[in-house]
Amino acid sequence: MGRAGRRAGGEIVRPPLVARARRGLPAGLLCLAALCAASSPTTAEVVFDNPTSQILRNNYISGARAPRHTHRSGRFIFVLSGGTLRVSTKEPKEGSAPPEPGRPPELVLRERDILLTSGSASFRCPETHAIENVGSGEISVFEVEMKEADGSSCAPEDTVADPPQGEVAGSGQILFRNRFGTVLLHHVAPRETLTPAFPGHDRAFLWLSGGVVRVTMADGTVRLVPHHPGEFNWLAGGRETAGVNEGAAPIDAVEIVIERALPSRRIVIRNLD
Repeated sequence: MGRAGRRAGGEIVRPPLVARARRGLPAGLLCLAALCAASSPTTAEVVFDNPTSQILRNNYISGARAPRHTHRSGRFIFVLSGGTLRVSTKEPKEGSAPPEPGRPPELVLRERDILLTSGSASFRCPETHAIENVGSGEISVFEVEMKEADGSSCAPEDTVADPPQGEVAGSGQILFRNRFGTVLLHHVAPRETLTPAFPGHDRAFLWLSGGVVRVTMADGTVRLVPHHPGEFNWLAGGRETAGVNEGAAPIDAVEIVIERALPSRRIVIRNLD
């Protein structure tokens, strides 16, 4: 599943994450609570960026506000640490007359509170908003922006999980799936195998708990690969490898499979004669 400290087979990042303990959640989410550290009111960190995807970690302490900003692409969201976000948007005023040609419509500020549940996944289409953490604890989310899911291609039905939550792929439970990708949660007991879902696609792994995975390479060699809570891996399609949990404790990891990618560029050279 990658090799710590090396780029062969995937990009690896290990910044700290923040999570709050919740009863009934995977142990990996609970153990991330031990990594909590002082943070600024709002932090947004880009941990990976390529032509098809941008991956971010966003943390909001209680009372933190993020000013009005625009998400130009649809994005998958996995909630590491939940709470209540107040979302403010500007929308056309109901019942107002159509604007005169060349003039923008009359807008009014609308606020709504959204409850984010730890361990949940969703998909949001492009939007412009301001947000505030109105709860008592810190909120932390992991976002995967799909650059091709812009305003012209992202549709409301993309925000509805398909198939229903709870189905299994590889060794993971599907939390959310649409035509752009799939979010899965792996809970791998000792001596069991962590098997990536949907081979052949690019994917991101976020390790919620640490452990050692025994991987058998294509040439038959065996490697013991350590992973750490909060570690992030990006694996190109075809480089995903199953591995056995060699540790004494379960391993929890989130997998985001990118099911759509930019088309290959075609180069045509003319007038060579």
